[in-house]
Amino acid sequence: MNTITLIMLLGATGISIFNMVMVIYTNYKFRDRMAEGGQKVVALADLTGGLGIVSVMGCIINIIMYIFEKDEASMLFLSIGLLISSLNVMLIMRFRGIQNQKLGDTLRRNEELLNERNKIMANVSHEIRTPMNTIIGTNEVLLNDDDMPSVFKEKLGNISEAGNSLLHVVNNLIDFTKIESKRLDILETNYNVRELIINIVDSSRNAIHEKNLDFKINIDNDIPSVLHGDEVRIMQVVSNILDNACKFTNKGIISLDIRAKKVSEDQVLLCFEIQDTGIGIPEHERRTVFNASMVNNSRDDHRQKGAGLGLLISKNIIDGMHGAISFETEVGTGTQFNITIPQAIIDATPIGELDGIKGCGKHYMFTAPGAKVLVVDDNIVNLFVAKEILEKYDIDVTTASSGQECLDIVNGNVYDIIFMDYVMPGMDGHETLVKIREQGSEYLNRVPVVALTAQALNGADKIYREEGFEDYLSKPLKVDELENVLLKLLPEKSIVHKDFGPGEELDLEGQQWFRRITSVLKDVDVRKGLSHCGNEYSAYMNLLRTIASDGDNQLAKLNTAFEQTNLDDYRIATHTMKSVTASAGAMSLSQFCKEHEDHARFNDVNYIRNHYQTLLDGYKNFLNRIETVLQREGEVKGRPKNPIRKNADSQVVKDLAAKLLDALDQYDVDEAEKLLTALDELSLKKECQQAVAQARNQLILFDYDKAAEAIKNAFEV
Repeated sequence: MNTITLIMLLGATGISIFNMVMVIYTNYKFRDRMAEGGQKVVALADLTGGLGIVSVMGCIINIIMYIFEKDEASMLFLSIGLLISSLNVMLIMRFRGIQNQKLGDTLRRNEELLNERNKIMANVSHEIRTPMNTIIGTNEVLLNDDDMPSVFKEKLGNISEAGNSLLHVVNNLIDFTKIESKRLDILETNYNVRELIINIVDSSRNAIHEKNLDFKINIDNDIPSVLHGDEVRIMQVVSNILDNACKFTNKGIISLDIRAKKVSEDQVLLCFEIQDTGIGIPEHERRTVFNASMVNNSRDDHRQKGAGLGLLISKNIIDGMHGAISFETEVGTGTQFNITIPQAIIDATPIGELDGIKGCGKHYMFTAPGAKVLVVDDNIVNLFVAKEILEKYDIDVTTASSGQECLDIVNGNVYDIIFMDYVMPGMDGHETLVKIREQGSEYLNRVPVVALTAQALNGADKIYREEGFEDYLSKPLKVDELENVLLKLLPEKSIVHKDFGPGEELDLEGQQWFRRITSVLKDVDVRKGLSHCGNEYSAYMNLLRTIASDGDNQLAKLNTAFEQTNLDDYRIATHTMKSVTASAGAMSLSQFCKEHEDHARFNDVNYIRNHYQTLLDGYKNFLNRIETVLQREGEVKGRPKNPIRKNADSQVVKDLAAKLLDALDQYDVDEAEKLLTALDELSLKKECQQAVAQARNQLILFDYDKAAEAIKNAFEV
């Protein structure tokens, strides 16, 4: 074999092996990127790989021929061909490298542009939401002004509707950017199915009724009561479909059917069927209903409002939950959407009869007369609401208004459950929980502590459990959620079940007292407030008295935080006001308080300065209306006559006062109230009578120290 043939053979072999290695490496590393460039790029890569392998195979044949000294002319001819082929492969790889680099630069630029656009959309949406919240909040204040002429109120109502629609569009845009960035989160937790259904129905009922449409609801009684999934996203999807049904239906019926299909012992398919008698979806739009291309389309001339993002977002959410969504439609007749979502079963107990959802009557399906609980909250209204509800279960309730007071109480007492407010000034709920566990006793290591929060969070269950809480409850307390926690955490021996049938909606409209209250609290959802008080008139009136008694205190805290620009204290004050107003049913004002809380959390001083006076005026107006209700109800009930007081030995009086001090020292509210009543029935000196009245007022505010101080000074014990 001559030297030229050998050089060509070795050159072809070396280049071929190098090419094959590089082809395999680049095809493996950049396969996904090449796929994004299209089928032609992938085909070119495969062709290059094939040529590289052919070159190596030719080299191997040449080497075999060289070893056995076969026809030298053939080997020379083959070596020249292989060398040319290898050089061609190298040239193709060079061109492909340039192409890959350009493709990579293009993809990086596109990704940067997408990220930049998403940031801009997020910032713009925030900038839109901030003034819109101001417009809506101010508009609500004007709507609730009794002196506002009715002609203006109608126009203000249109502003409110338009503002809420714009906020809905902005929120959809944010979800749309998350979908494009593949950051649409699905956060799964255990949730109460009954509460989910009630929230879905309540969120859509008003809009449907405003259009004079019939709303038919059919709920399967056998749906498991507790499932595992993303409750917030499920509600978002179903509400979106119901909103669309309402939007495109001018007369007739909207129906909602909810049922569950059992897949296995631990899983069900949660099925939603939403049907309307609206305009239907035209043939040319049906293929793009769930696509981005549908965003700018409309159902011919019937489009009323919205950016068309609802169905696109709903489809992506359902896909993220491994579910399915489909529809059947006929123009002029209506549309039916079918949604199925796989959910894990946590509690297979059927939800039972819901009585058409609307109003659930009284609950309290059991009592727990042997149970003792401690409620810790810096807000007296929240303490009052919790105490009122828990006492309906015959539970012995103790209250504490701070983390330190909680620590003092638990050291000498035993409780079955501690309900702990998460946001408190000084020592917050988590810090207090840590200090409870650090005490070292077996009891304090295992006593269940439940977080109380007015902050609605997706995935909150996981967050609070990771911090050591046994469970959590949102404020204002909902009876269903509270009962679930009590049944789960109280000792079984304490539970006495009642044999109650399903509740019925209360005929509140027929009650004179309800008409009197709502005629004054026009901006308050009195029904919702009553639901927080067991639908009882006396409990709701006591709640209003407590809010009124603490009103000046709340305003003082808010004003001090504002004047000192202490955003942390301002956040805590508005957090408290948010739950106070919500407990009474003042949902618009509660939402405005939440906006202030959120802006304080993000140090937005300008927003707070610009809107502080509006919040202050709104809360003062809220308190003034409550005062009016209390005065009117006092007049209706009639003023009590001066009671006939009994004479008593001075030692008897001192003994009662001493027992009262002991009850206050033990935070025993019930015993303290009994002793105050006993003292009030006796003929006492004027300063002692005043001290009893003062102690009673302080007890309403759960200020045990001031109550005890008043008794000590007056009775000299």
